[in-house]
Amino acid sequence: MRIFYVNVFMLVFVHLGAQVPCTNGSASGFPCDNVDLMSLTSISDLGGTGDANDVWGWTDPLTGKEYALLGLNNGTSFIDVSDAVNPVYIGFLPTETFNSSWRDIKVIGNYAFIGSEATGHGIQSFDLTNLRTVVAPPVTFTALDVFNEIGVGRSHNVVSMEDSKHIVVVGARGTGGCEGGLIFVDISNPENMRLDGCFSEDEYSHDAVCFTYRGPDTEHYGKQICIGSNEDTQTIVDVTDKQNPVILSRTGYPLSNYTHQGWVTDDHKYLLFDDEFDEVNLGENTRTYVMDISDLDNVAYVGAFQNTTQARDHNLYIKGQYAYQANYRSGFRMLDIRNTSTANFSEVAYFDTYPADDGVQFTSAWSVYPYFESGNILVSDIQQGLFVLRPTVPFFTIEANTPIQTVIAGEDLVFNIDLKSYGGYSDAVSISLNTDIPGSTETFSSTSVSASGSTVLTISDTETLAGPYHLIIQGRGPSDNVVHDYAIAFNVMPRIYVDADVTSSGDSSRWDQAFQTLTSALSSVPASGAEIWVASGTYLPTSGTDRSISFDIPDGVMLYGGFSGTESMLSQRDITANPTILSGNIGDVNSDSDNSFHVITTSGSRSVVTLDGFTISGGNANGTGDTEGGGLLSANLATTLRDCILTDNFASKGSAIYNDGAILTLVNCDVVGLDAEMIYNNSSRIDVEGEVVLRKN
Repeated sequence: MRIFYVNVFMLVFVHLGAQVPCTNGSASGFPCDNVDLMSLTSISDLGGTGDANDVWGWTDPLTGKEYALLGLNNGTSFIDVSDAVNPVYIGFLPTETFNSSWRDIKVIGNYAFIGSEATGHGIQSFDLTNLRTVVAPPVTFTALDVFNEIGVGRSHNVVSMEDSKHIVVVGARGTGGCEGGLIFVDISNPENMRLDGCFSEDEYSHDAVCFTYRGPDTEHYGKQICIGSNEDTQTIVDVTDKQNPVILSRTGYPLSNYTHQGWVTDDHKYLLFDDEFDEVNLGENTRTYVMDISDLDNVAYVGAFQNTTQARDHNLYIKGQYAYQANYRSGFRMLDIRNTSTANFSEVAYFDTYPADDGVQFTSAWSVYPYFESGNILVSDIQQGLFVLRPTVPFFTIEANTPIQTVIAGEDLVFNIDLKSYGGYSDAVSISLNTDIPGSTETFSSTSVSASGSTVLTISDTETLAGPYHLIIQGRGPSDNVVHDYAIAFNVMPRIYVDADVTSSGDSSRWDQAFQTLTSALSSVPASGAEIWVASGTYLPTSGTDRSISFDIPDGVMLYGGFSGTESMLSQRDITANPTILSGNIGDVNSDSDNSFHVITTSGSRSVVTLDGFTISGGNANGTGDTEGGGLLSANLATTLRDCILTDNFASKGSAIYNDGAILTLVNCDVVGLDAEMIYNNSSRIDVEGEVVLRKN
């Protein structure tokens, strides 16, 4: 009866071609509360031959059109849902090998990445801008690239890491599948995806959420974090260095049966997640679990919210003060999660895609995508297809320029803050910060902002600040009935001056108080990093004769040469008129045999090191165990050389540069040497920008 009833509804609704409001608890026979039905499109009408599974969305930045990406047993369907009551089936990307009930899709920029449990499927990449040019839909697409270095090519899920241009493959099967753990894939070139490391210390990860951390734990400020739902724990891993991930914590919880999937709140303080088997094995109603992740090394279990239905929960995502859940037979559920510290939630809206019952079977709502600016949400239904729904709960969200900013002490920080209104929310929002930063001044351009308005936060008087900072932007509607807390983070670094010609070293805070040696400057760099300005001259890594000593550049250092010693802005320097030389010629100036093995070494693991405007010369890696990288031996997470000259360096491998397990970026550099292997890349990556010239002398 239920299947026949739904099919009749689909025929009727397609002919209606209009939004169906939730009235008296029903929308075309589907039980509902505060959710309108925009459309339902069947699997067969979207190119499928069996079940549907995952769903994700993409908004075309050029046209503003919204698209659904629906996983099906035999491939992926692309649907224009800009007119939510009249979706248009644009095209279909077939499965790479076999059909499968499991497919997962994520989007980074204008590219989709698709995995499947089908053997040999791998990860497909697809250029979503192809959807713009389809004039006679539907069409059949082909994948841009297929990444297969995941065991036997099977995976359970794909996780996005937008800030680092990586996807993370989880649940891979077979030899080479990293025991089903986190597999990092560099997608900076979606036409040539490549393996960039993996994490298997906690073995199988069923799903994960990965992000750049901007929460209250300043020890891990700015790090790339993955939280794996690992069957019986939530396992937090620092994945900043994809070659050397570090487990930070592994936390279980009461009544665990099968830890399935989770998402973090916008303030990066809490993790909400579901367990796929507690309802059926323990007879529990649908439970949403909460962990406090304010300290990533010491996670605390908070508790669980128990709903009124018994359906299994499957996937959840967070937007503003609400969690959006796809809970199989109880369909779409929307929770108010303001009281996260106690897990005292309330259900504010639902749309039951399976009217017959709320049982524990694996049927009906698989996943939900809530991030369209239109306010429409997507729900994938295993048997029925694609629902487009519109919650009518009024609320707003806060968005800011979230990439973590780094400034030099004394500079202002500016955060552009945008509010977005959903569900007809129209009241003004009061904007504030959760705390002040001692010594600085925080000013909003406006503290009362319209529901779809903007404001600017300026943090000034930063001269005495140092290190990472975390703030919460608080938005409050009338009577605090509608709220949104949003985390921002930034880092303040000192500027250190170096000038070999100053009479005596001072506190390094300005040119006339500069350090006389670069080694003094490097040894004074705080953990948060520093910007170092170096005046023209020749600088040696040691005043002695120990050849093993080099300029070891700490994490987070931006090193600039080419100054005369009077500049107040970076743009005023002239690197040609003021040559700044980092030299390994520490012994007899007329002999290379006693030079430093390496002029520069970088070996950090957290952030980018930059050298800009230097000549690097005189390294001679001819020692026992020191035969690589006379000019630069780079094992840092990421090192950038810009406007540099590398000359008169010697080594068995990489006389100028030996890049060892790192990402090296060369921008407008001139590399001169005696051999053809002036730059040696050891299982690493080199990116070239501008003009890079290699010359033999």
